[in-house]
Amino acid sequence: SGAVVNSVIYEKRLWCRYMCPIGAMNKMFATLSMTEVRTFKSNCEGCTTAECINGGSPTVAHDNYALKGCTMDLKNNQLRDMGDCVMCMSCVANCQRESPEFNLRPLGQDYGLPWLLPKSIQSAENMALSQVETNFWLGGIVCILQGSVLLHFLPKILTDFGMDPTIATVGPALDTAFATHTMLAFAVLGFPGGLSFIADTAAVPLESSVKVLKRQLTRTPAENAAIKTLYESMLKQNVDVSAAIKEWDQDGDGTVSDWEVKEAFKLLDIPEYEYGLLFNLLGKEEGRTVSSLFDDIQELYFDVQEAQRGSVSLAATFKNQMSENDFETKLTFVEIFNRLDKDGNGFLSKDEFLAMSKEGYFKKPLSEEELNDLFDQADVLGIGRLNLFEFMSILRKNVKIGIQEIGYGYLPLAWGSLTAYWLGLGMQELGLTLVRVPSTFNVWISQGFRDSIPQYVFDTSTIHAVQVSVMLVSYIASVALTQKLCDDNRIGPVRFGTHAVTQSIGAAITLYLMLSPEAIVSAYR
Repeated sequence: SGAVVNSVIYEKRLWCRYMCPIGAMNKMFATLSMTEVRTFKSNCEGCTTAECINGGSPTVAHDNYALKGCTMDLKNNQLRDMGDCVMCMSCVANCQRESPEFNLRPLGQDYGLPWLLPKSIQSAENMALSQVETNFWLGGIVCILQGSVLLHFLPKILTDFGMDPTIATVGPALDTAFATHTMLAFAVLGFPGGLSFIADTAAVPLESSVKVLKRQLTRTPAENAAIKTLYESMLKQNVDVSAAIKEWDQDGDGTVSDWEVKEAFKLLDIPEYEYGLLFNLLGKEEGRTVSSLFDDIQELYFDVQEAQRGSVSLAATFKNQMSENDFETKLTFVEIFNRLDKDGNGFLSKDEFLAMSKEGYFKKPLSEEELNDLFDQADVLGIGRLNLFEFMSILRKNVKIGIQEIGYGYLPLAWGSLTAYWLGLGMQELGLTLVRVPSTFNVWISQGFRDSIPQYVFDTSTIHAVQVSVMLVSYIASVALTQKLCDDNRIGPVRFGTHAVTQSIGAAITLYLMLSPEAIVSAYR
């Protein structure tokens, strides 16, 4: 009824896009789509009609459906993933330039391929960043899907906890039994999401503390001094962003090689005896971009600053992490700087910096007063403008990556759990469908004829073998995708490891319930 009412009042599938939980689930699974409708941006240059969105093209005058334009109101040449596209093909029909194309593509391309391959055999230049748009609630729905599988085994769960399993089959009523049933059902549904949220909340400050401890225990005073010298030299240089990038990428190929790093050290007057220390700290990485290198240098600098403040307090680290704002963009700090630098002079004025509040980079929008305060903190040279490194410095201190960026890492496991459950159910009951047809439609047949109808039911060991195989593949895919998302968002090994363990627990619990002999019959069928 919600879909019908909203469709009458509003166009463009308002209900399906923003209110319907099934629409949200479809959006998540669509990110793994093996088909797409995409347009190359260059093909749209000079177009002023936007018929692909608005419709009304003379080429579809005979097609009332296509005349309305894109049913989801999407700009086809700006899609980051296939989550919202329903492939209505209106853009293909309306565009007179024939720019939109229907293509087949590898599974999960929007997450950045090849995310399923081990990191050791991948080359950095082939690893595209994930383009999938997500938020906290979509990540939560992924975990609810996992919980929905567990809910089918509520009688078994209650038995294992010494509770009355008949609570699982209580019907709707205004009594204590149904209230207990409802609370337990919500608890089971929310268990996977709650577990991952608690694990992530604990891992964030723990990872920060581990990094600081690592700096204290493994970095020598000389290495710390070298990083400080390098970063502070870059900060005090006060050059525009193009000049800063040119210092490190002198051949203009977009990547930084060892000889370019050494030349940049010379331009920054870094003492020659610190070259080896800095190369050791920065590491060698083929195809590393300037932005990635700048991020690495800045991260090292802040780690050194934290380590030199003295002992690490987990409580203090946790407090600092909670006070930070979530960052909701996959752009690097250099890319954000360039977008804000409207006049292209390589610096950010206060007005350009304040415009950041309108760009949607932060989960909690900052007020003008808060941005003014950040600008004053960042302007260490006191000249009323920020260079690239001052800008990066203040962002590094005030933003963090939220759990929503990792949430889609659980999607293969949720898909595998659902698939394994329904495959098991189908292998038990689909073979009995023909026998049940006469009873379903109240058709009388003789017992002899009924006995002659073939029945195909797999034995339990075969069903369990299939379920284990599906769960194992989906678990490996989940860990691989989580690793990819962590790498893309510069999330460290402690936080990734916490989520990998959480996924292992989820997969193990699901398999335990599926393989239990007494749990073959579900409470929710």
